[in-house]
This record gives sequence, C-alpha cells and structure tokens, in this order.
Amino acid sequence: MIRISCISGALTTALHYLLMLTLSSCATSPSWIHEAAPDPGYAAGSLTGAWERLAPSKYSVMNPNTVSFSREWIEINRLSYVKTHLYTEISGGQKKSRGYREKGSLKLSGRSALFQPVSAEYANSGSRAVLFTGAAVNEEEKRIVEIDELQFEPGRIPAPLLYFVDSHKAVLTPLAYERMGIIYDFGIYEGSRREFDFSSPEFRSTLADYNEKRYAGHGYALKSHPFRPEVLSESFQSDR
Repeated sequence: MIRISCISGALTTALHYLLMLTLSSCATSPSWIHEAAPDPGYAAGSLTGAWERLAPSKYSVMNPNTVSFSREWIEINRLSYVKTHLYTEISGGQKKSRGYREKGSLKLSGRSALFQPVSAEYANSGSRAVLFTGAAVNEEEKRIVEIDELQFEPGRIPAPLLYFVDSHKAVLTPLAYERMGIIYDFGIYEGSRREFDFSSPEFRSTLADYNEKRYAGHGYALKSHPFRPEVLSESFQSDR
C-alpha cells in the first residue's frame, strides 16, 4: 500500500506539472513581471554568491529504467550574473544532454531583482550509448552533467524577468517559472493582488506552494561553495 501511495503521489505531481506547462501556452502573464519594481534599492553586491535550484529526476519512481537529472544555478557578482541550466536524460541505453547559459545584469529594488539578459547560449548533444542498470545507478553519478561535452551556440535572448528576494530564507524566486531560456505563463505572480505585491497573504501562500513542489520547484537557494546539491533541499525542509 505504501508503494502504491508513493507512485500515485509522484504521478499526480508530475501530471500537475505537465498540465501547468500545457496551460501556460493558453495563458498570458502580466507585463509588470518584466519590469523593475518602484522600490528603494539594496546596496550593490547584496545578492553576490551562487544560487541553486533543486531538480529531482522526473522518472525516479514512475519509470525505473529511465532517469533524468539536472543542475540549475545562478552565479551573481555584484550586479552581473551568469545562469546555467544543464539537463541529461538516460533511457534505453542512450544518453542525451541539453544546456542553457545566460549572462546579464541586475537591477535591484526593494524585495526584488530584475534579471536583464544580454546574451543567451543553447546546447544539445546527440545520443550516445551508455551502460545503464536502472535502480543500481549510483546516486552521485546521476548528479553529474558533463558540461564539457556540450557545445554552446548563441540563440534567442529571453525577456527581462523579475525575481522575488526572500532575504530571510535566502531564496530567489522568479515571478514566472523559467527553464532553459523559456519563460512560462505561470508562477508566483499569480498570488499578487496588484502590481509588485509581495506581501499579501495570497502572494506568500503562492510563493510557498511553488517553492515546496517535489518536482520543478521555482526558487534558487543561496548555497555554499563548492557545489553541494543538498543545501537547497535542507533550506526548504527547514521552512516546513
């Protein structure tokens, strides 16, 4: 019964996520999430550091013969940033990888930061055969995405996007969900009663909901160096 319950819960979460991605093509996000908030600014450099978003495998429970794993992080140095998303999927003995890298500047205001991209690069690797033994795949190996095997090329630059800065929990959350250079029409902005509303109960509830999802949480948590994936998980667990 426990096994069935776990699978059912994971399937429900995954189906909800896919439904949100589908519905996003029919929805329209508000224009203000692409603008700087009219609030007093933070001191320059207050967000400096590395921020990471946890992205568990989509297939860890539903399909024991397929696995996906990601690394998604943002490195900020004062008012400049580099965002990197790496994704690998292994299925049927074949491995495919994708990558996205974005560089830009920040405009800080109040409890938000506007990420303004100036360049974007995309990468796709061809399929290659790998040894895959289902559940026996080492957890550490699943964390490794080989960036060196990807060849990045310039591509479409996405629109600027506003992020909510939760300084207490050290989490950066985009107002709309973004991944691999695509900004979707759903996200924490749905909880705002008005433009740049970051304090209403509805906004706070929506923020918590999107950041505590088992798969595809929206927020990036401040992490220590070197790269330690468990930092983000610990951050969200401690807030529940």
